[in-house]
Amino acid sequence: MRLSGRRRGLLILAALMVGAGLGCARASGPDDAHEQTIGRFLRLLGPPSPDREQAFAQIHEGWELGFAPMLLETIGLSQDPGFTGRLLGLLEEKTGQAFGY
Repeated sequence: MRLSGRRRGLLILAALMVGAGLGCARASGPDDAHEQTIGRFLRLLGPPSPDREQAFAQIHEGWELGFAPMLLETIGLSQDPGFTGRLLGLLEEKTGQAFGY
């Protein structure tokens, strides 16, 4: 079975995010906060919706240094040019770096 480029990209992003979180698991079970963070980044790839806006706001307000690589992957997979610009603006604001897009 061949996956479209977008579906393959989403699968790769999900695998990277889950893989990055393997070291964040507690002995009693998976870290719910980490799973929620992964869900927020995946919602950024969805169509325009209040849910996507809420995920954006939560990432903006709860920014952590480790979000930068996940946001870069999300930017690369996004198919919404206007929203991609907002994601890039967030990345530049939070890291203090210009990415030249």
